Parts: sequence; C-alpha cells; structure tokens
Amino acid sequence: MNLDNILNKRIEIISEEFAYKYLVHINEINDVLNGKLLSSYGCIYSPQSLSQYYLYYITSKYNKIEGKLLRLDSTLKSRCDLTFKFAQVIYEDYAEDKVINLFYLFERYQYIVFKRLDVLTSVKHSFPENLWEYSVSENLINGKDNFVYLMKNLRNGLFKIGRSLNPDKRERTLQSEEPEIKLFLSRKAPKSAELALHERYKKKRVRGEWFYLCNNDVKNIEKFLLSKNN
Repeated sequence: MNLDNILNKRIEIISEEFAYKYLVHINEINDVLNGKLLSSYGCIYSPQSLSQYYLYYITSKYNKIEGKLLRLDSTLKSRCDLTFKFAQVIYEDYAEDKVINLFYLFERYQYIVFKRLDVLTSVKHSFPENLWEYSVSENLINGKDNFVYLMKNLRNGLFKIGRSLNPDKRERTLQSEEPEIKLFLSRKAPKSAELALHERYKKKRVRGEWFYLCNNDVKNIEKFLLSKNN
C-alpha cells in the first residue's frame, strides 16, 4: 500500500472536543487547553500495550484547539517513514519548525517510550529515504528558493496558504487525502511572506493554514507574492 494512504489511515484529527474527552489527562495537552502552553508535541502510550502508541501535535496558536494524532506500532517496518511523513504534515499544516527538526523530536519521544517499555531490541528502525534531501534543502527554507503557494479544495472552497520547496509534490501529497485539492498558484518568496499572509487573513482562517478567500483576496495574494519575487 502507498505510504501516503497508510499515513491517512493512521492519522486522527484533534479537535477541542476530542482533546477534552480523551486527552485532558495528559499534562502538556492540559496546559495547551488551559492556555499555559501554545503548542505541545509528544508520545501517548499505555504500559499495558508493548507496541501500539500515538505521536501527537496540538496547538492553540490559531485561536482554536487543533492538531493531529498518528497511531504507530514499534514493530512496523514503515515506522520511521511514517514518522517523517507526520513531521511533514505538521510542518505544512501548522507552519511548525523544520521537518528535519520535527522528525528528530518525534524520534526522541519514541526512543524514551521504547526504553521505558523495554522494547528497544524489537523496534524496527531505518532512516527515511529522503532524510538527507531534507537535511540539506531545509537550509534554504528561509530564502528565495522557497515557494509560497495557494491551493484550493474544490469540495469546500477553502484555500490553503502554505510554503514548500516543491509545491507540485505537496499538491500530490494533499491529493492523497483530498483528491479535490488543486494548486492555484505558487511563487518564489521568503518565509516571511507566508507569515505576513497568515496575519493579513487571520480573520478568514478556518483551521491551520486553510482560509475562506474571495476572488479579490486571491488576486491580492498573487500581487503580493509577485512583489516579493522582484
């Protein structure tokens, strides 16, 4: 099965209702819910289960509680690849740190859990094939080799304002989750351009990097990005 399809089957959305119902007992998540922390990453596991666990990211930085869970198993051959893919999702959807940093952070959380459960010897471990590509290319993420893009979900009309080194590849990744997503435009621009657009249209934000935008908004975004590329 395609790795993106496996990832989609294992990811769960964290809403405020979900967090209060199932995750409020976790101290760092409770701190996000109570406004003491802006965001939190971690690993959720049960001492009763020696293999299954969850990676999570939760935030309130967009004025609402949201995030994602990834269900994993220490014996999965694709565990490292799925962790890396999850890091990409968190980076793309929540503009959070670099992919390479997120990957190593999630790997560290998993190592701690494996050590506590005394299952280190049975853990499947291999570095993702494109890890080196990211470790090198992410050094360019704040420069003009970075693209700021606009994608549209034709099903619900929402637009995604994001950034990527390869918008076409990002489009294909998102289409594995939502086939109706189309790349609307992309322009070379620094990271600050994406952050400026998020701030400009924050009142139209629905969740994460998804916004309700009208035609004039789209035209103004294109003009803004063209000005950053000159």
